Amino acid sequence: MPLYVALVWHQHPPLYYKDPKTGVYSRPWVRVHATKDYYDMAAMLEGHHPDVRVTINLTPVLVRQLDDLAPGAKDIYWVLAEKPAEQLADDAKRFFLPRFFDANWDHINRRSPSSRGLLAQTG
Repeated sequence: MPLYVALVWHQHPPLYYKDPKTGVYSRPWVRVHATKDYYDMAAMLEGHHPDVRVTINLTPVLVRQLDDLAPGAKDIYWVLAEKPAEQLADDAKRFFLPRFFDANWDHINRRSPSSRGLLAQTG
């Protein structure tokens, strides 16, 4: 008797705060995952396992944020990263230092010699 299994990826970030005056989001995670995960998961399956059928569910909160980001909405990380370092105020520099390594340590930072080198420079 065959066993039928349903593979469901449920993409469900929280609704990150968007400043009503500036239109800038407080966190970068929807943008970050949109550029490396949401599309890549489906493309990898299609390229490596074309016979595997899965469901990838994008919640309305995620779709709303993606729709907002597509035409150019930004998050505070992006806004600050656009500025040349010499133009950053001290509070912006203090914002970056603890947040620069927010990425998953084992999957990203530990594997990247560049990330490890930058972290070593922070003291």
